[in-house]
Amino acid sequence: MNCPKCGQPFPSSAWSCRACGFSADPELLAEWSRLDWLLREMEGWTDLAPENGTERLKEHYLTRQYELESSLGLHPPAFTAQEAREAWPEYLQLKRLFKEIKNWVAAGHLKTGLLPAKFARLIELGQRLEGHRRPRYPKNDG
Repeated sequence: MNCPKCGQPFPSSAWSCRACGFSADPELLAEWSRLDWLLREMEGWTDLAPENGTERLKEHYLTRQYELESSLGLHPPAFTAQEAREAWPEYLQLKRLFKEIKNWVAAGHLKTGLLPAKFARLIELGQRLEGHRRPRYPKNDG
């Protein structure tokens, strides 16, 4: 299974994600994982007619998945416009950092680029900035 927060491989026997540090109740994670699999599987049910209840069933499972994700803390509140303006610089810095880390790992300069707290913060900022336009920053000589 993949981590429900960052999408990185997350062994079902693990208690926390090595990439972002996410951890949760194993029973809730197991239920989320089953729902995630089922919803992906349902995408292929194209030969079933909607009148057979597949849309209602999918809606039911999506609602339960959202409830689980909320219980797991995966839906942080959106930023206000002011909070978003203040958060954009940090988000862009973290995004750049992880892009560089990926390059350094590929070049052999680092063995691993794991910074769970920073990666978790990048994910959280990305979620909370959703729907907020990136501000235009003045150009400089650098």
